[in-house]
Amino acid sequence: MFKPQFHRPVKRSCIQWRPDLFHGVTFPPFDAYTVHLLNTYQIFMDPVATLKKRFEIRKNDRNFQVGDRLILTGIEPAVDKYSIPQMTGHFIECAVTYVLPGGQFGLADGFVVLGIEALFEWKPEESSPVG
Repeated sequence: MFKPQFHRPVKRSCIQWRPDLFHGVTFPPFDAYTVHLLNTYQIFMDPVATLKKRFEIRKNDRNFQVGDRLILTGIEPAVDKYSIPQMTGHFIECAVTYVLPGGQFGLADGFVVLGIEALFEWKPEESSPVG
């Protein structure tokens, strides 16, 4: 079973990807991009995987840059205010292709629209990084 490995935390919830673990796959240089782990509601995961949804609107608290990678983690919303969201085991790795900063076109300052391209997908039925 495939298990991605991470190391060297850069800052809270941002980590560097270990491209040397993928034998035979070409990646940019080791420190060329940052990987951001982001929770996403499951209803938005399938449109991203089928390339119907090619954007994410997020708070720009992580200094997103073109070339960064997003690992979108599927979650089901909490049923009430006392429960926690449940992870679905669905993961999609995306590359950030465009960054539109907030403060223009009706987007609030401090937010960002990310143009994304889905690269890899892991589902619970298939080989999944969830152990």
